[in-house]
Parts: sequence; structure tokens; C-alpha cells
Amino acid sequence: MQKTKIIYQEKSSMKLWAFILIPIFTVIILLDVLINNSPKPLIIIVPIFVFALLYFIKLEWKFTELDFHYRFFPFIIKEKIIPYSDIQSMSVLKINPIMEFGGWGLRRGKLGAAYTTDGNLILHIELKSGKKLNLTIKNKAEAERAIQIQATNLTPTAS
Repeated sequence: MQKTKIIYQEKSSMKLWAFILIPIFTVIILLDVLINNSPKPLIIIVPIFVFALLYFIKLEWKFTELDFHYRFFPFIIKEKIIPYSDIQSMSVLKINPIMEFGGWGLRRGKLGAAYTTDGNLILHIELKSGKKLNLTIKNKAEAERAIQIQATNLTPTAS
């Protein structure tokens, strides 16, 4: 089996602020439990679970010569592959994650499904099926270059 050449790829994880807010939230809950003298194990476990979840979230996506791949661990464990022939359009958009999707993470908004980790730039993909997909990007210029390469590879040549 021949390995497909990667044109461009990115990997990202949740922002540092998420890791600061969860421990603060945990301390507030622990103080409430100690002051009110009413231990609530579930209230203590939930922030720890959320912190662990945020820690392990990783978004990976890549353009290859033949198709587009993405994974949003731990929600999408096995890499999803979209053949370029299934893609209607791709573009890089600057967005407000709060307004468009209600924040970061695994979201849905007026632009479709979103897998976002940080920042305000997304790779917006519209499939021929009508489905829309949005992924966080870090490097706008490189992502746009990869879109151009992919578009050039699909453009039929005159014979």
C-alpha cells in the first residue's frame, strides 16, 4: 500500500485559559462543600472530568494528494477521510467563535458543524451533500495555499 503525500497539516489543542478556569471552578466548589459541610462527590468529580477532557482534546487535519483527513480526539477517534470529489468548496474564514458557534469545542452553528480549539480562523468546507464542516486553523497563508494546490489538482486539464 502506497503512502499518500501530505500537502499540509495542522494540529491544535485547547487554549490555556480553559485549564485556568477549571481549577478555579474546582476550588470554588471545594470551598462551598467545606463551608456548607455537605460533601457531594459528583460535584467534585465533574470539574476533574471536564479538566481531563479539555486536556486530551486534540484537533488534527491534513490535506493529502487524494483527500482531506480530520480527527477531533476524543470525540472522533478514527480519522475521517473526505475525498476531494465530495467537496463543493473550501475557504478560510475569520469568525467570532462565541457568536458563530457559542464557543470552542465540538459545536454546531449557522455555518454547520464545528471542531474548534482556539483562535478565530476556520477552514470552512462545504460538501456536495450539503453538509458543512468547520475546523480551527492556525496558519491562514498555508491553509489557503493548500486549498489552491488541492483546487489545481482537481481542475481538469485540456488535452
